[in-house]
Parts: sequence; structure tokens; C-alpha cells
Amino acid sequence: MMKKIIAILILFTFVGIISACEPQDGSRVSRFLHTNQTDALRLEEDFETSSFLEDGIGLVELASCNYGHSTNFREVGSVGDSFTTRYFGIRAPRNHTTPPEPWSWDVADYVCGLLSNAERIVLQADPESNRRDTHQRYLVYVWYDNGSGIFRNLNLELIEQAYAAYTGGSSLYNEIFLTAWFDTQATNRRIWGEDDPDPRTGE
Repeated sequence: MMKKIIAILILFTFVGIISACEPQDGSRVSRFLHTNQTDALRLEEDFETSSFLEDGIGLVELASCNYGHSTNFREVGSVGDSFTTRYFGIRAPRNHTTPPEPWSWDVADYVCGLLSNAERIVLQADPESNRRDTHQRYLVYVWYDNGSGIFRNLNLELIEQAYAAYTGGSSLYNEIFLTAWFDTQATNRRIWGEDDPDPRTGE
């Protein structure tokens, strides 16, 4: 009897450890990939008194989130309509295609989980790029503060988490984006070599 009790306690302990290791951002797949470049990059431009729509950088609030590299925001304190953005310099799998692309739902969960729980979000435009794409979406770098007081670049993090490819064109962060892109491809994780277990995708 005592052996059974001990075995049950060990089982519950193991389950608890596994549960504690699950990602807290909505992603089903462990997020434990190295994010050395994202950890090191800092938002250096002042944004406190700026407006993204007018100045190309500013605080925003999440309006709605459904995709991995396109999100709706509104400026902080704004009573106006939200606006649609496209994350500059990256290409993530799309979940609005038929069928959805592999890893598209996972990256959407990851992005929306992070942004929904962020304490502050800053959008930044690339000074040497068009402000909008052909669909009139604002092209942005997304920075989020998860409560640590430090902003993380979500575009770069998606590259390092093997959720997105770098498409080039960044006048601000080209070297660090390239380094992250090449390093992450070598991991063969997610879009670079793993099958997506989500039955909603086309894989």
C-alpha cells in the first residue's frame, strides 16, 4: 500500500513539473529556444511624447489579434478607430489561407498571448521604408514590455523562435536580424524542419 502511495505522489510531482514547464504565452510547443539577439537588443529611441501615426514611434494598445505577423492597434488614449499593422521585415505562416499554413496557428497563439499580457507596447516605423504596404497596413517593428521594464522586439523574437523568416530591408536592425535568421535555421525547429502537430493546419 505504501509503495502505491509513493508511486502516486511521484506521478503527481512529475505532472506538476511538466505543467510548470509549459509555455505561458498560448503556444503549445515549448518556447525554450535561445533568444540571445532579442535579449540583447534595446529600444533606444524616445517614444514617451511621440505618436506612432504622426512621428513613426509611439505607445499603442492592442485592439485585436488573430495572426502571426499582422495585428490591429490603437494609439494610447485614442478614441478613434484602430489601424492594421504588418510586422516589418518578417514573414510568418498564415492561418487565413485554405488550408492554414503549418505553424500558423501556433505563431498566432504565441503573438497574441504575448501582446495580450504586455504592460506596454510600442510601434516603430523603419525610417527608410514605406510607412504602409500595398494593403495599406502600417509596416512596424513591435516592441513589448512584459512587466520587466525592458522592451523586447517581437519581430526579432519571432525569427529566433523559428516562427518567421527574415525578408530583408531593415535599415535599423539588418545585421542582428540576419544573424538571428541564420542561427535559427540551423536549429531545424518549427518552420525550419519540424512537423506542425496542430490538426487545423495543412500539414
